[in-house]
Amino acid sequence: MEYFIENFLLEKFNLTIVLLLLNLILQLKVFKAPLDHDTSNHLYLGFLRYCKIPCLSSYQLGVKYIIPRLYQLMMPWLKNNFHRFRLINIISSSLVIILLVFANSAISSSEVLFYFITVLVINSLWVNYMKSASEFHEIVFILLAILLSSYFGNSLAWIIQLLLILVSGAFFKITSLTFLLPIIFISKIYNYNIVLLAVGIIIVFALGVFIYKQKNQGIKIYSKTRRIFSRKGIRYFILNPFFILLVLFLIYNNIVNSSWELIILQATALLIFIIQRNYVGSFLYPVFIISAYIGLQSFWIDNFPFEFWFILATFIFIFHTFFNILILSPKKINIRMRKWFMYNFGWAEYLKEREKQVEWLKNSINKDTTVYLWGSHVALLLLAGLKHAPGTYYNHNHLFYWSSIENKVKYAINYIKKQKPRFIIESMIMEDNVFPPELKDRYKRIKEIGNMKVYQLINL
Repeated sequence: MEYFIENFLLEKFNLTIVLLLLNLILQLKVFKAPLDHDTSNHLYLGFLRYCKIPCLSSYQLGVKYIIPRLYQLMMPWLKNNFHRFRLINIISSSLVIILLVFANSAISSSEVLFYFITVLVINSLWVNYMKSASEFHEIVFILLAILLSSYFGNSLAWIIQLLLILVSGAFFKITSLTFLLPIIFISKIYNYNIVLLAVGIIIVFALGVFIYKQKNQGIKIYSKTRRIFSRKGIRYFILNPFFILLVLFLIYNNIVNSSWELIILQATALLIFIIQRNYVGSFLYPVFIISAYIGLQSFWIDNFPFEFWFILATFIFIFHTFFNILILSPKKINIRMRKWFMYNFGWAEYLKEREKQVEWLKNSINKDTTVYLWGSHVALLLLAGLKHAPGTYYNHNHLFYWSSIENKVKYAINYIKKQKPRFIIESMIMEDNVFPPELKDRYKRIKEIGNMKVYQLINL
């Protein structure tokens, strides 16, 4: 193994091709996995925008702005094959791998094994790479911004870095703007042009204030729904001790062995993770990628013997990748992830029930008919190809958790009374707000399948 590495994989081009092929194989293995709730939300807004139906959502500047709009552009290709969105995940993960390899000036045998570990983790159920998540894409912009200073280190590089940070903060998550601080120190822009540094800081600060003011009330309301010690986060840490220990192992060695500039970068990634207060899956992805980058730049990986990384890579491949991914179907991989890594034992039953619900909706409701979703089960409307009533929130998660509307139930009832959508689909209700009694003289229940109830407008 070590001979093969020294004679073939130490060449960056060879190593990159092998890693990209491994990444592609693992990504394609789950290409047709069922859609989760968050992914359905992203895709459904893209679908509605493609159909020119205006709807309200939380996906605005600073909050996953670009993702549904990207899906809107792809919709002619995605329609009826929504799993194809994962092509974007393949592209982003491939770019991360390329950047990590070519950021390293000289690659050792131990680092080659660490690259394989990194690719396995990128494609692991620990980070839930089957879903649509802004973290998978924004890290490409952050890494590129960091690397520019290594290759150029001048005023022009700073302008490009600034643009990358602004794009990441505006189009993905506002928290990405925080990466400006470590980039300032890594690029040492203050040695090149103090005026450009000041202008850049002012621009980033102004964008942050603008986005925060636009979403201020919604952010405050949504933040109240998250707790630092949430049951979901604690459960994830308990169920995934190996992954958590691996990340902590990287962070510890980075802090001990890295320059102060890279330590600030590590602290920034951790800070963003902590303040988001959602300590599961894809939220750990940027922390791991940044930690991997710092480890490769700090050269401490060579301090551990080749055998250590070989055993670690073998362990991850056999006990995670092989048993949890390679030997199962895409659907079973998805179910196992929910069951073993998220402690959701009802996902298999949910998928069976959802198939029946979607089939009934396809056969019973014309696709040109607008419906109103009373709840948060957006996947039903997406998979059935139904169009939501325009001009309001298509997801009660966004209505209840993000909007600044004072009386949210009253708002929804008044909207229905005024717009008179022909069908109301109640499924996965928020805050126990079941179908309101005051609408039962206008709508009659015509179908119930599991957690889905369908009401039809009574012709008065």
